[in-house]
Order: sequence, then C-alpha cells, then structure tokens
Amino acid sequence: LLIPDREWSYVVNMFNLEDYGGITQIKKLRMKQNKALNIVNTPGGNGSQIPMKDILTFIIKKRKPDPTKKLKVKICFDGGNMTNNRITEELGTLGLLTDDTPLSELKSPKNTHLLLLYIGGETRQEFEEELADCRDFINSLETNPFLYVDGTRYELEPFLVCDMKALAKIQGFYTVYKPNSFWKCCWCEVCTENIADFSIPAWTMRNLEQLLATGRKLDELAQNSKSKNPETARSRYAAAEGKGQLYPPIFKIPLTRTVPCMLHLLSAIVKHLLTKLMGETNNASRLTKEMEKVFTELEIKLPKQKKEGPPKRLQERVQSARFGRPELINILRNHRKFTKLVRDYRA
Repeated sequence: LLIPDREWSYVVNMFNLEDYGGITQIKKLRMKQNKALNIVNTPGGNGSQIPMKDILTFIIKKRKPDPTKKLKVKICFDGGNMTNNRITEELGTLGLLTDDTPLSELKSPKNTHLLLLYIGGETRQEFEEELADCRDFINSLETNPFLYVDGTRYELEPFLVCDMKALAKIQGFYTVYKPNSFWKCCWCEVCTENIADFSIPAWTMRNLEQLLATGRKLDELAQNSKSKNPETARSRYAAAEGKGQLYPPIFKIPLTRTVPCMLHLLSAIVKHLLTKLMGETNNASRLTKEMEKVFTELEIKLPKQKKEGPPKRLQERVQSARFGRPELINILRNHRKFTKLVRDYRA
C-alpha cells in the first residue's frame, strides 16, 4: 500500500495482478487503510508514520502491563538501502519493555512496532525535519511522563538505541566514528590522543545538560556569524570547545538512557576478528576451500565471486558480507572450527 503510483504498473505485471483493478482502486484502498491505522505523512513529507501515542496505546491495551511499574519505551532508528541502486530509507521502531517480560519476548519481532519510514538518509537536516513529531512527543515525556489508557495512568521512560552513525547526528555530533575524527565518542570525551591509553582509569562523561548548553551556544554562534556559511562557525567551535558537538541534541533523553546497539557492536567485533583470521590464510587454495566448507556447514552465506574482474580473496568476501544476529552468534559458537584450520595449516 506504500508503493508509489508510478511503480504500481511494474508490480501489477510482476505479480500478474491485472484482475485486481487499476490505480484508482489501489488509491482508495490505500486511503482506507491509512485512515484505519492513522498513518500520516512525516513532517518532512518524505515518508509515513503512525503517531507514537497511538502505538503506545495499542501496545498497552494489548499487553495490559502492571500500571504500578514504570514502562520502558525503546526507540530505535536505523538506515539501509532500499534498492540495488542504493536508494536509502530510514526506519524507526518502538518497543515496550517491562522487568517481568521474558528475554525471548523482548527480542521478538512481535515486540517491535513500526513507528515511521521515510525515503532518505541520516543527515542532520533530514532527522530534524522527518522526526519532528517524534521529537515533540519524546521530549514531552521528560516533563510529563504519564499516558492515560482507558482511564489508567501509566508512567513511561524513553530509551534511545541507535548505531553510531544515527546517534552522532541525533545527538548533534560530527562523525565521531570515523578514523580521522579527533573526538571519538558520543558518551565521553575520549579523543585521538588518548583513545588507546589504558593507564587512564576513567573518562570524563558527557551529560544532557552540557549538550543542551553547548547546543544553545552553537546556535547563537551560527545566527551571529558574519561568514557566508554560518556552519563554519559551528565547525570551528566543535573542533575545540564543542568537543565534537555541532548542534543541540534532537531528543532530550539523558545519556544514561541512550544505549549502545549491541547488535552493531557484536557485528563489528565478530567481523573484525573474522576478517583478521581470514587474512591468515594468505589466500592458500587448500585452506580457503576448507574455510568455505565450514561456512557452508554453518549455513552462512558469503558474497559470490563476480564473473567480471579478478576473483576476490576470502578475506575480502568476509569483509563485504552482511551477517545477521543468528549468523554472528553461530560464528562465535563455532569459532574453534576456524582457528583449528589455521593452526593445522601452519603446522
């Protein structure tokens, strides 16, 4: 129902839907479903969303949680490619967490509710425009955390979970995750000069009040700047006093409730170690084949060799692979199968 009109003819031909009527009927059905689910445009106009209050009301009515206990609201944003020609989309989801909910249910797709979807990337401007309604509702919870459902009052506590790319933009930082960035973190003030200094017992942690104050200062500098490009003033301040911060945070969620995405951490660590291990094969034909057999045995697919151009080394194929959570855990559980092959080959 969210397929653009200009693409509908392609869908009709692909799935042989000629008998289902023309585009007029599809538009009517789309409008009917949008009205029933209260699907509206995102403020920036590039996507669709369901108001956060409506989703929370629906979940609470369905699950009937204990109103005497605080309900944790998990809010996530992540981007991805929609098509082979790299048209990007941003997805927002929402989940309700309680202390007595089983872990299996918390991680289940059934506890993940679609909040919004827009066509575009993860730029600061797009986040400010498309997430404006989410921002207003989330920030209102910091001053009035209560939601009434069928006359019962529930207290909500929002948590934010993103990868570093999305989080840096939402929190107002420059690309702290890139190797050439001086400031390296959205949570603390670690920088390039001392990121690997393990003699330092603790880092100076950032906090929401500090980020909001710095954000106001940055907005002031940009407004009063006489430069042709006001963003230059932000960049200069971010490099020194701002400690990597360019804008005020979009959401007023404390950093103690801004949680690192464990899936992205798991993916980055496992892929890094596995890629390093594949480099130990030195592209030896026999060892490479044995490694590929292990991947096949574990039902883990690697990118296929392309017919055009030189064949890719096993290390390059692993590096470009996109592993899901089940594959990553499978690799961790069976890591000795990979390391044993390297040891035996060296011997």
